[in-house]
Formats: sequence, C-alpha cells, structure tokens
Amino acid sequence: MGGEETLTIKLSTTAATATYRSASCEDAAAISELYQEAYRPVSGGDASDFYPYPQLLTPGEVKGMIQGGGVLWLVAELDGAIIGACGAVLNVGAPEDKIAEVFGLVIKERFRYRGYGAQLFAQLDGCLAREGSLFILAETRTAHSGGWKVARRCGFIALGFEPAAHLTPAGYESMLLTGKLSSRALELWAPPTASSVAVQRLSAVVLEQIQGARPLVQNKETPALEAGFCDESHAVHVAEATYDESKIVDVLQRLGLQRTGFIVLNRMRGILARSCRFERKFLVASRGEQAVGYAILDQDARDRRVKIADLRGCDGQVLETLLRHVIEIAKAGIGAVFSLVVDVRSGEADLHRLLEEIGFFPTAYYPALILEGGNRIDSVQFTYLEKVDLTEACRGAAVAEWPSAFGVKGEICDARL
Repeated sequence: MGGEETLTIKLSTTAATATYRSASCEDAAAISELYQEAYRPVSGGDASDFYPYPQLLTPGEVKGMIQGGGVLWLVAELDGAIIGACGAVLNVGAPEDKIAEVFGLVIKERFRYRGYGAQLFAQLDGCLAREGSLFILAETRTAHSGGWKVARRCGFIALGFEPAAHLTPAGYESMLLTGKLSSRALELWAPPTASSVAVQRLSAVVLEQIQGARPLVQNKETPALEAGFCDESHAVHVAEATYDESKIVDVLQRLGLQRTGFIVLNRMRGILARSCRFERKFLVASRGEQAVGYAILDQDARDRRVKIADLRGCDGQVLETLLRHVIEIAKAGIGAVFSLVVDVRSGEADLHRLLEEIGFFPTAYYPALILEGGNRIDSVQFTYLEKVDLTEACRGAAVAEWPSAFGVKGEICDARL
C-alpha cells in the first residue's frame, strides 16, 4: 500500500469512532504490547511460549518488519491510542501467485466485542484486494470463535482444519484454515482431474462453498510414482547437512523440467532469539556420490510441529525415503508427540497415495491457489500425526455455528476416528 492510508469509520451508536491506518515504526511498542496482553498466561509464564510468532512480542522485531516491506500492517487507533492490529504477508508464494497470508488480528482486551476487530480485518481485506492479492489465507483459532466469525463475515470460506496446531494459553489448540478467492483467481481456475479418494472427499466439502464450482472428477487410475533404482547398489541414503545451495542446484538440474508434486509457500515463520524453539533443518538424499533429493524443514519444538518447507526428489523411491526420514527426524528432535504438514498439488493422485500409505491425510484444500502455465491450480495440505489425541483435538474446536466449517472439520476428523 503506497504511503500511509487512513480510514475512519463510525462503527455504531454505541462504539466510539476509530481510525484505521497503516502501522508506522512509532507504533511498534504499542503493537507488541497488544500481543503480550493477548498471549500472556493468566497463571503466569512467558507469552512467547504461547504464540507461534514470538517476534511480534518484541518492539524491535515489529519495527524491522514494518521497515522491511513485504508486510501490510494496519492498526486501529482510538483517542490517540493503538487498540488493535492486524497484518498480512503480501506474497507467500511466487510473485505471480499473488497469495497473501493474514496474521495476528488482536484487539486490546477492554475494547473487544465492540466491532473493532471486524472493521480492522475488513479494512485489511480491502487493502489486500487493492494491492492485487488474488488469494488471501487466514488461519483462525477454534478455542474462540471471534477470529473465524470475522473472516466469514468478510467472505472467507472454510478450507481446512489443522488438529493440535499451536500451543496457546488454552492448551494445544486446533486451527480453522480459511481463505478468500478473488473473481480473477476463479476465472483462471483449472480444477484437477486426478486426486486420491480422500482428497476428492475433502474438496467436495470445500468446493460446495463456491458458487458454480463442480466436484472433482477422478480420471482413470494414474500410474504409481516411478520407483527408481531399488537394488542395494542404488540405495538412497538421507543425511542431515548444513544448508548447501549447490546441493539444491544439483537436484534441480537433475530434475530438469520434471514437475515436482510439492508446493513451496514461504509462510510466516516464528523467530525467537537465543532460543532452541525454532530450527530449520536441511536433509540431502544421495545415491552414491550423487545428490538426488533434498528436504527443508521448519521445526517448532514448543508447538511440536514440523512444516516441510520444500521437498524434491528424482523419483518415487527418493521421495518416500525422504518423507520417512523426515518423520524420524521429527521424533528425534521433538519427541513422541508431534504433527507434520506439507503442501502438494491436488492433481498428483500418485503422490497423494504415497503420502496416505505413509500415514498422512488431507487437512486443507486450496482451490485456485497457484499460477502455473496460465491457469491457477489447486493445492492440498497433508498432515501426519504422531500420537496426537485427535478426539481431544476435535472436541475443543468451537466451529458448530458455521455449518461449512463444521462440515470441513467433520470430513477431516471423522474419517480418522
């Protein structure tokens, strides 16, 4: 958003007039205090233990984000004081994808339930549209319904349900994944013709929220992923390594024009100085002396969650070996209980089946998410749970008032219980 845009809106006869504007560096301390208040446990403790983005609790980090660009941040101001904030990363995919990710809607406690949060979110939504965002993602809490109600009111639809995703003051909490597609994204939409049965079922619940969308049609059985060299002389070995861009280049050159089924989204990551909570790991798969695959992992020890940020392999054997090794890495680094998530193309039925055989299951469906060959194609989030109590994770999710979200949650959870 060029310059500083100021929006003044009269909320109602019972609420004072609030001003909504772009955040400035001078607002950093007040913004951080909002997150401190929202995530500081009543029983005591550090708020940074209960928020996936603890950098927002530090004024210096917030100031750096405002100065650095790439983030659109609005604040709500009343009588000269900051009473709310909400931000968005402008491009979490490739620049041409135009995907924005909303984060951190927060209102000062004594001003909640007066409509300020709804207005702030709506203004951010409008600003993102003017910036050219074609798909807006928003992860919302389920222990409290305020966030998803605001998103729903702004035209967002329910896309997925992530069990036990984050540690909050309410405990390990599941998240409702929501999104908003622009009319332009839908014009360019090319639905896939090959996906697993589980993906088709989830997509049907998501797509019924989009007027005119048709359920996915499964083509004839697609061939399994190529196994590659399976004899011992060509065994795949995976090792953790120091990040090495030359290894990535080697793998990408070997892949050539071959399309990978995995999608790279540079979503917002947690940062906490002088802490072992967040760690990025780099794995390299080799056959003999040749690098034939790699994986980049973002690990959050507090949330007990691992995100596969990128994964490439020259054939099915490499992909399977890498995925199984990622699970073992998570067990060693986090412990016995954790969740693991990855994003893949929705038209890759063979890859879906491989993930499902290993123990992953679809937890979000994103129609028309990324641009490829002039069309926008769909994406699926898959999740692997290791000893996570899914029954408990689903029980605490307060989404029954939103039938579509309740249906998405049911499709994801009921099939696993």
